[in-house]
Amino acid sequence: MMSLFNNNRKVQFDIDSEWSYIHDKYPPVPISKYKHEWVRHGPPARCPGFADLYKHGYVLPMWFDLEVELEGAPTWEEKEVMLTSNSAREFCTWHDKTISSIKPHLSKHDFFHSILKIHSPWRLSVPKGYCVLQTSPWFHFDKKWDVTTGVLNASYHHAVIVPLFLRLTKPVEETSWISFRAGDPLCVFIPMERKSFNLEITMDDKELKEKAGYLAQAIALRRDSHKMYREMDDLPGLVPSAKVYRDLDDEKNA
Repeated sequence: MMSLFNNNRKVQFDIDSEWSYIHDKYPPVPISKYKHEWVRHGPPARCPGFADLYKHGYVLPMWFDLEVELEGAPTWEEKEVMLTSNSAREFCTWHDKTISSIKPHLSKHDFFHSILKIHSPWRLSVPKGYCVLQTSPWFHFDKKWDVTTGVLNASYHHAVIVPLFLRLTKPVEETSWISFRAGDPLCVFIPMERKSFNLEITMDDKELKEKAGYLAQAIALRRDSHKMYREMDDLPGLVPSAKVYRDLDDEKNA
């Protein structure tokens, strides 16, 4: 069993002892462990949009190698598939096409006509009142599959099943190959509180315009918005002003 928080807001992944090698070698980890190297340097490293992106969420890594062969066929509907792995029978099934067929929605020969389901031996739990967003790892532009995005109420639904759309990378009459490697990121889980928001559409909101102006002043003064963005939670009040940042700089440079 592993828990990724020490307080009562606990994200817990549990696994049976028979899968101890998965527990030891391929455990879920914070998504920061899979941070792309190009995000760590240059302009991306200074982008506020990336500052929090790798603070939230956990990666479920693939725990076995899998080769998927989408055989060539005269028509899209006739395509067959072959899974090559010693673990495929243990962990892989197909979504029943009579229950969930992607054909009405994705029938432009971009995807295989059936959904592959990978059954993880992990069980996932979050506190009551929370859920997890299950989605694809981001910025993996070369992968040939997509996780079927969904929200799981893991406070009572603990099974971890990853449904996948399989991309066709060649014409229908040719064979496509998709490779999964143990240790590669398979799926991302992002904990969320199960609360609703009230949508408010406004015009010329004075307070919000002032807040935006304060932030613009701070960025112009500091010229290191990525560092400033990380400091915002530690500053007094909800809206940092240029003066607050001047005081911060004075204290650091004293």
